[in-house]
Amino acid sequence: MSLVLHIPHASKNIPDEYLQYFTLSKKDLQFELLKMTDHFTDELFNISDPKIYQIKFPISRLLVDVERFEINDLEQMSKVGMGCVYEKTHDGKNLKNVEFIKDVLIKNLYKITMKNLLKL
Repeated sequence: MSLVLHIPHASKNIPDEYLQYFTLSKKDLQFELLKMTDHFTDELFNISDPKIYQIKFPISRLLVDVERFEINDLEQMSKVGMGCVYEKTHDGKNLKNVEFIKDVLIKNLYKITMKNLLKL
């Protein structure tokens, strides 16, 4: 029997090309990263075993959350701006402008991760 460890929220990485879309100040973005990151879960579940598969998402959930449903109508958290592509912070402030990047994020990050999970 195999085990899959999905570790989607341990990263604080936001690639430079996407920072321009965030509306928070640098200080507020750092605070939001501190609040929303599952710190050290990647280290906690860093297990070396041939029967254990690890999927570690290398990008912060503030950019795209691969544990949310892609379709907003299916995702309860989309009602508060936190669907698979977050638009709001944990306390409802504007996080980023998604108009021009949502489809790109879904195609290049979300869907690739889902394909990798389905391969296991």
